[in-house]
Amino acid sequence: MFFALFGAAWLIVGNVRYGSRSVAFASVVALFAVTLLALSWNRYAKNRSALQSVSASPGGRRRSRLFNIINLGQWIALLLVANLLANLHLAQWIVPAAILIVGLHLLPLAGVFSVRSHYLTGAALILIAIAYPFLTRQGPLSPIGCYAAGTVLWLSAFYALI
Repeated sequence: MFFALFGAAWLIVGNVRYGSRSVAFASVVALFAVTLLALSWNRYAKNRSALQSVSASPGGRRRSRLFNIINLGQWIALLLVANLLANLHLAQWIVPAAILIVGLHLLPLAGVFSVRSHYLTGAALILIAIAYPFLTRQGPLSPIGCYAAGTVLWLSAFYALI
């Protein structure tokens, strides 16, 4: 569910960075996001009792605590890095830095939840963050990084459903 929402957010940010306010694009993104959310929710609902018993176990509580700590660290890092870059007049690097931080935070989550595909998702986001600013004329202002990050997250969401 997280990948569906954040994938959609990255795609919309990319479209805004592209200079488009296309209602059609936003509608397609919203349709796909709602579809992914519905499929994810359906999977969750089918497995809710098993998930609740696992989350109530000592290991489940530990994983939940680590999840919260890692996500809190991610948001703190995002805020600190964004403020630092803005104050250094390097605001154009905020998006690549954010993609990098999101990718990095997926690596420990992959271990915490034993979801090997998160390693690939995290590595893909890290690679996008490092490479795309140097591959286009627009540099770090290019919408390509946002589109790529959103696509990676959506592909990961689809993979989790199959």
